[in-house]
Amino acid sequence: MRSLNRLGCATETLRAALNALAVAAPGWLRAHAAESWSERYAKPMDDPYVPQGEAARRAHAEQIGRDGHTLLAAVFLPDAPAWLREIPAVILLDRVWVQNVQIVSVDDETGTKDDTGHPSPKTTRVVGRTSSEGIPPSLPMIASPYDPETHYAKKRSTTWIGYRVHLTETCDADRPRLITHVATTLAPIADRDALGSIHADLPAHDLLPDTHLVDAGYVDADLLLASTRDHAVTLLGPSPKNCNARAFSDEVDAGSSTKMRQNQKPRELRDCNAIVKRSSKQVAARER
Repeated sequence: MRSLNRLGCATETLRAALNALAVAAPGWLRAHAAESWSERYAKPMDDPYVPQGEAARRAHAEQIGRDGHTLLAAVFLPDAPAWLREIPAVILLDRVWVQNVQIVSVDDETGTKDDTGHPSPKTTRVVGRTSSEGIPPSLPMIASPYDPETHYAKKRSTTWIGYRVHLTETCDADRPRLITHVATTLAPIADRDALGSIHADLPAHDLLPDTHLVDAGYVDADLLLASTRDHAVTLLGPSPKNCNARAFSDEVDAGSSTKMRQNQKPRELRDCNAIVKRSSKQVAARER
């Protein structure tokens, strides 16, 4: 699957909706589509067709946003056929626009006047949603109009849009390695959250191991206990790396003197110690 950024996903979602409407309601679409849409959305979204430069890209993105908003406004008009709003591609377009596009009020610089003849102080503008306005997290965020269940995910330095696959295989030294189980989950679902269902599936084919070797992503205290208690499986794997400030300080200062370790503590840890000391004094004062 071709990976799409947010602008690419929005463009392809609008193109998919137009194609669906062209098949389901060609007459209605001809009456409501702008003349420029047939050229703008005739081909799949690709980087070479996107204008270069930040200002040009922003203008292009806002044009896509206006086009999608115009189409959705027409679909939701009271006199529009109600079944248009039930077309899956149109439903998806509505969701993608809620996630990526917003309508904001801006100062009207065109000299437009209202019904009373006074200048209109505000007008609306369709713009892309930014992190400050709130972008949905990965799990509900739609990453592709052609497979809405694909999502963005990251594991250490690897990022992708798609799914997450968990493979279980035998590892006996004197036998061939055979894949005994394949589980596919949504990409943002953490490895540890898939282990319980994997252990629940394996007994159906008499494939549950006595010892399950896993990587650090499948190991935590709860899973170590649950695997033994619920499935009689010994979970064996490296513990996740401790990345908090104190662990980092201990790792950096290993072998150094106590005084040197105190001097080399990260600033965040020194601040934390200072807060604890101040709090202790405040508690002692209140107790007296």
